[in-house]
Amino acid sequence: NYGAAESVIEPDAFGEFSSQNTFQCVPGCRTQMMGGTVSRDAAWAPAAGPVIVQNPVFVQGTDGADGVTTLTIEPGVVVKFNTIGYNNNALNIGVNQPGALVADGDAAGGPATIVFTTADAAPAPGKWQGLRFEANAKGNSLLRNVLVEYAGDQDPSYWGAAISLRTASSVSIPLQQVTVHQSYDKAIGALSGVLSIVGCRIEDTVGSGIYIASTSAVTGEVRDCPSIERVTYVGEGADVHWSGNTFTNYGAAESVIEPDAFGEFSCSNTFAGGAPFRTRVLGGTVSHDQTWCTRAGTVVMNGFVDIQGSDGPDGATTLVLEPTSKLLFSPGDTGLRAGLNGPGALIIDDPQDATLLGVDGTSTAVGQWIGIRFAAQARPSSILRGATIQYAGRNSTIATCVWVSGATVRIDRMDLDHCAGNALYVDGASAAPRILRSAMHDGTGRGIYVAAGLIGSLLLESNRIYGMAGGGLYLGSSATAIDNRVYGCSTTAVGAGILVAAGTAHLAHNTIHGNLTTGTGGGIYSSGSGTNAIIENNIIDQNSAASGSGIDIAGGAWTIAGNDVFANGSGNYLGVPDQTGSNGNVSEDPMYVDPGGNDFHLLAGSTLIDAARAISTSVFWDFDGQVRPYDAGGGPIADIGADEYAPAGATEACNGIDDNGDGSIDEGFGGLSCGTGVCARTVFACVDGMPQDCIPGENDGDCDGIPD
Repeated sequence: NYGAAESVIEPDAFGEFSSQNTFQCVPGCRTQMMGGTVSRDAAWAPAAGPVIVQNPVFVQGTDGADGVTTLTIEPGVVVKFNTIGYNNNALNIGVNQPGALVADGDAAGGPATIVFTTADAAPAPGKWQGLRFEANAKGNSLLRNVLVEYAGDQDPSYWGAAISLRTASSVSIPLQQVTVHQSYDKAIGALSGVLSIVGCRIEDTVGSGIYIASTSAVTGEVRDCPSIERVTYVGEGADVHWSGNTFTNYGAAESVIEPDAFGEFSCSNTFAGGAPFRTRVLGGTVSHDQTWCTRAGTVVMNGFVDIQGSDGPDGATTLVLEPTSKLLFSPGDTGLRAGLNGPGALIIDDPQDATLLGVDGTSTAVGQWIGIRFAAQARPSSILRGATIQYAGRNSTIATCVWVSGATVRIDRMDLDHCAGNALYVDGASAAPRILRSAMHDGTGRGIYVAAGLIGSLLLESNRIYGMAGGGLYLGSSATAIDNRVYGCSTTAVGAGILVAAGTAHLAHNTIHGNLTTGTGGGIYSSGSGTNAIIENNIIDQNSAASGSGIDIAGGAWTIAGNDVFANGSGNYLGVPDQTGSNGNVSEDPMYVDPGGNDFHLLAGSTLIDAARAISTSVFWDFDGQVRPYDAGGGPIADIGADEYAPAGATEACNGIDDNGDGSIDEGFGGLSCGTGVCARTVFACVDGMPQDCIPGENDGDCDGIPD
């Protein structure tokens, strides 16, 4: 007749009591357990019915041959905890002395799930505290085929979870096929120890499913769990591996991941949710080679992330963003930086041009986050290609969306818009970026600003710079600019279109249209002593300035040949004699298709077709990816400006389209050859719809046979 009146047992006696006696239970029989300590090895059996724990129970002591007091809970046991105070009722393992808990529902006599739950008649999250593995908990503990429900700490001043892991850093408490259901704050909280969370379900949690502290004392793995809803890292430091898990209802509440874990987290797990979901990534360091995958949805960047370290066979840590990634940066000091205090590479390479790096929120103001920086130790393998970067430039040092400082980076098919300051800023003696087929627009500074002191010569090719409130190009070091379109830029300084401030600037086949300054040099301004402006085969038209609206040479060396300088407000030339009629220079209406709509292709009747001069710089393509020259008159002569005219369907462009309707795509381009001796190279001219460039000694700038 056991249970007709409830028995009350102290915890250190319950093992022998429940396992060494026979119970003839009335329906609903149970046993009350007072609070206290299990100090001797014991096994709790299910025969005495559910156990109702009145006050906290501690498992600790030095019993047995191993010197560790171990509580074993047999399959099918149900342990219910009364609600007391701030729900402070818990099963505590190894607080002040060694202790272990083995709750294995698949052990002998099973399988039968072991249940830890509330004794409250109205169950709800947070009715009791949970299972707490403390500093002296030992690694012979095990939870398998266990259900923990309605636990979690409601005391805001206490760090608690349904299952709290605060063991020594070398101790692992295996959790296998554990279900944590309806916990209040954290389902599993890891402050220290080696995680081994395998095949678990964490569902309907009010707070975080798995909570990882910011300490190197947390290591281990979480794998093959069929259901997890949310993960929270407090900060950097933990080394936890994630694989084979399914995140269900993902995004109902944001997960927060530290940056060095996000690659494996996003690529090696499955995510299922409702509306488009997001994952928040903390500031910190990516020190291991990794790819950030799109499976985990939009990434919200919560801080500044540095990419640096010596991981991988190349000795440099590399972060790759999967194509179509979407990174939204929280307003403030957030951004990405490669190679500041160690070697690092950032690779964004999206053939669909669909990757976005923007701001989290609805504001379209400039300068809400810092942007992207490639520092001196950024590796030449770094690439920005096929992405949009917008609303950046928050920086008291250098305001810019992209800052290349002493690094070699390929920048191709980028869209840099609404930047505070310059869209792209280049400095540092060893900086050697290649800036191709990109758009810089609608910002407050220059489209591209090249600072003084660079050793090499930069290549700026087929870019589109427009609507910049600080002017188009600023060249403070030697550079080659070809096939660029610079239009609709304005400034109160000199040189609204292109400003040559120092070094040798080779400006060829650019279209510079409709730029405005209240100073001088609406189209091109060369600032004076020490400069060498080589201006060939450009269209410079309809620019405005207080003086020198077309080309303004304030001093230094200059070469002006084969240009169309036309209808510039306060005059086509200043500082040099009018060059019209000499060295192939003309002053004629270019005859654009639609200049009001920013379509600067030439109409069939333009006199600039087949009118360019031969120049020393190799110009393989126009801004559309069409081979130069296409000669309408039958000879090998290119057109003036950034466009190479060809009748519709007359020629094939390198663009992944069958332009001439012959059933073949991008055919007939052959190869490009450049360089001499050990620097000689030959490359395919068109690859996957993308025009290629031939660079002598690419990635081996001094041609010594050793990569840079």
